[in-house]
Amino acid sequence: MPFILIGDSGEKDASIYQTLCQSFPGRIKAVYIRDVRSRKRAEKTQAILDRIEGVPSLLVQSYEEAATHAIANKLLNASIFEQLTQETVSSL
Repeated sequence: MPFILIGDSGEKDASIYQTLCQSFPGRIKAVYIRDVRSRKRAEKTQAILDRIEGVPSLLVQSYEEAATHAIANKLLNASIFEQLTQETVSSL
């Protein structure tokens, strides 16, 4: 089963995801890490993501940015994303 990994730069998500990409080649379709820390932390996180080979690995400013990339790369259906977004907003 393929996976898309989504996390943030607050802890060790990028390192964990790097290990998962190495351990399960071909199963991880993309890695998205939302930047929530300082510039120095972002640089460290980006360095980890740069070491992930064969998997699109992005440091993003928002999950919408990750969704846009996933839609453009046919990893996420745009209509399903819009439906989920509408359901989330209506439940607030």
